[in-house]
Amino acid sequence: RIKGRTVADRRPQRKYTAPEDVHSPTVSTEGLMTSLAIDAKERRYVVTADVEGAYLHADMDETVIMMFDDDMVDYMVETNPEKYGPHVHINKYGKKRLYVQLLKALYGCMQSAMLWWKLLTSTLVEEGFVVNPYDPC
Repeated sequence: RIKGRTVADRRPQRKYTAPEDVHSPTVSTEGLMTSLAIDAKERRYVVTADVEGAYLHADMDETVIMMFDDDMVDYMVETNPEKYGPHVHINKYGKKRLYVQLLKALYGCMQSAMLWWKLLTSTLVEEGFVVNPYDPC
């Protein structure tokens, strides 16, 4: 399957974005194994957590325009007619289009993982946690 993406004015997306600008850090195998060994040795109680809709907590840091068409336009207008109704456009083929600006990170956007990681890290630091300088994940 081939996917093609364009921005609102039909330009192609940026050809290259540096990985360090969009990917969140991932824990190293050595860091994870060391942490697990220490946890086991010290008989620590360890828990994991899942943040539902995690990306949606992070604000977008640049302008990203998303296009809805056909039935999705109808769903959006049905949800909030005053907000979306006036902005529906009909293209030359008679298809409904609605362009919206993303205010929050959304799963599928290149930078969403990094934005969520930055938000989580800054929140934990504000609460008194310290980032491991050897493995910042």
